[in-house]
Amino acid sequence: MAKKRATRKKKAPAITPDQADQVLLLMVSGMTERALYSACVEKLEIPARQVDAVITDARRRVQIAATVNKEEVIGEALTRLDDLYRRSVAIQDCKTALQAQREKDKLLNLYQAAPLYEDRTSTAGEADDAALARQYLEPLDLAPEGTPLPELARLAAAKILDA
Repeated sequence: MAKKRATRKKKAPAITPDQADQVLLLMVSGMTERALYSACVEKLEIPARQVDAVITDARRRVQIAATVNKEEVIGEALTRLDDLYRRSVAIQDCKTALQAQREKDKLLNLYQAAPLYEDRTSTAGEADDAALARQYLEPLDLAPEGTPLPELARLAAAKILDA
């Protein structure tokens, strides 16, 4: 009886780092999927059964490279704006220095919408004074109910001046 020869699948040759880098460069150069596949087989001599895995690995590497650490990027931007501001002030370029400061303030989100009028009462005494002023001004029907106290006071003063 003849022994059967065990047929082992030949292991595909390993892809070299240089080949992997070349696939990555071809991919980001704007090649179509079909052209990339052909270039991998014909030019880079990558076995056809490995091309899909190599392209998938290249895509994964692109995604990793594209991830951004937001805090790091903001830090770099702040450093650049500080440097631009310093250089602008040194040459007395106020316009550029002001623009750099504005950009830095925007980046730090310092321009938050604040209400036009707000009742600023920090102590109990000030709160009592504000309530008393509101009690006298609201019955005059100078403005709709709920109008901020500074606006009521302005309207009352305008009415007194017109009289």
